[in-house]
Amino acid sequence: MGSVDDRTRYLQHARTKGVNRWVYWFFRALFQPFFTVWLRMGRVGREHIPNTGPAILACNHRSFLDPFVIAMLTRRSVYSMAKEELFRGRIRCWLLVRVGAFPIRRGTGDQEAMDTARAILERGDIVIMFPEGTRVRRGPLGHPHSGAGRLALETGAPLIPVAINGTQNVRRGWRIRPRRVTVRAGAPMAFGRADIISSRLAAAVTERVWANVAVQWEWLGGTPPLRRAVVLGAGAWGTALAAALGRAGVSTTLGAQSTEQALELTLDRENARDLPGVELPRNVAVAVATDLQTDDADLIARASTDTLTAEHPGDGDATAALGADAGPATALADGGAVTVASADRDLQAQLAQALREAGIRVRRTDDAATVTLPPPPDPAPRSPGRPSGSTPARINEPAVGDKARWVDKAELDARYSELYRAHLRDVYSYAYYRVGNHHDAEDLTEQTFLQAYRHFERALAESDGRPLRPWLIRIAHNLAANLYRDRSRKPQTPIDDTSALTTAHTTEDLVEGRDELQRILKGIDQLPEDRREALIMRFSLGMDNREIARAMGRTDGATKVLIHRAIRQLEDIVREETTA
Repeated sequence: MGSVDDRTRYLQHARTKGVNRWVYWFFRALFQPFFTVWLRMGRVGREHIPNTGPAILACNHRSFLDPFVIAMLTRRSVYSMAKEELFRGRIRCWLLVRVGAFPIRRGTGDQEAMDTARAILERGDIVIMFPEGTRVRRGPLGHPHSGAGRLALETGAPLIPVAINGTQNVRRGWRIRPRRVTVRAGAPMAFGRADIISSRLAAAVTERVWANVAVQWEWLGGTPPLRRAVVLGAGAWGTALAAALGRAGVSTTLGAQSTEQALELTLDRENARDLPGVELPRNVAVAVATDLQTDDADLIARASTDTLTAEHPGDGDATAALGADAGPATALADGGAVTVASADRDLQAQLAQALREAGIRVRRTDDAATVTLPPPPDPAPRSPGRPSGSTPARINEPAVGDKARWVDKAELDARYSELYRAHLRDVYSYAYYRVGNHHDAEDLTEQTFLQAYRHFERALAESDGRPLRPWLIRIAHNLAANLYRDRSRKPQTPIDDTSALTTAHTTEDLVEGRDELQRILKGIDQLPEDRREALIMRFSLGMDNREIARAMGRTDGATKVLIHRAIRQLEDIVREETTA
């Protein structure tokens, strides 16, 4: 770029004179047919661009062609910020200024450029802004800066979310290749003018419009961010990757080799044997690898002692290999860089973005053959009471003086797995009726089976062959009581259940049935706790009176009386509700 005086002159020209109509429309008449034929340009949402008045087009940035393609959304003249490095050479500068570009110093919070944009909006024109601040050529959208939100609050101009896809594939060197390009605009978002604008407020406005840009982007087929990942292999590297993805906000499931390992990781939230000292974030779940469903995952990773690979489900061509300079614990502590290698640039960028958000230094390369993983440290010896393998081991060792109980560990795990599969639905149903929402019910179910695993051997010995379902329900009952007690001490704002709605039906019978069901459920909520629990066990779980008695610690006769009184009281409540 030229001197400071030249830059000031270009900004002043944009504020006071604006585009040169003859030059602007000459280039538009030249570019529009070229974009339509050569790039097969698609334009969606043109009706959202106002015919008059100011507007800010907030758009993602993939290529130098973006401002020219976005300008085709409207027949009005538009202005755009361009990095000041482009303003070199008299002819180029003269053309850029005449078609509505003005210089901005990137990464500095250029106040002069923002003042210029504000002046353009206040006279009623349109400004294109790229909140990412630079081109993000591959992968998901980048993170926005708050300038667009601040400008909207200062001027009262509506923000219009715009996404463009395909321009990143057009240019190779100086060649413009025939690749399809599509741009899509969403509905305007008006926030009004604010007198006092804090950094937090400006950032909040920008994030809100950026979420709508992401909607347009994914509608166009753009690469989404990682939202759910599955990591198969709970060794040192698999645990490290799951922890990193969890820190980045990715909902991650870590696939363990056995039921025992899955329960240990879930209970301890740490792989004390292979990766001690690294805590698993709360959004990392653990399950047995053979039981995992991967259909809805955005990423599947496979980990072993010397390899770590990742791929998109159903796309065997999109694979990545991960390498590192140091061991997994060091990489997580930002003590060494992680290399993401993939010929698929979108997967490469997607995975690299998630690792950077976890605080890990990342290098990127196209050559997977060049990356290696250092071997993890030798596993730490298991603590007493945490035996490994399927050899006979002591579980819940009794106190001195008692007769020691020795069982085959593999057989105990197999019997516990049968118990889990047989009664998972029952425990979850009971938990859901107790707590009233899916999130807490899932947590309560998980804690129930963890407690059951700790005491499973003793329960087998004391059951004398009787079913263990009442024992499980009793554990869930105690945990639910603890949950209510804790919440009464520390009140929380309830969160609405966001589970997916079932398919809607419109028949009168179904509507009447649903109304009746709502009245019954509302009536159950009004019952005393012991009566409510008895009805849940009897009619939701199908437990007989003897099982209910064992679960509630009552005699058979007392349980029959309790259920009878609960039914009578529920009938009275529903009858009053119906006649009211």
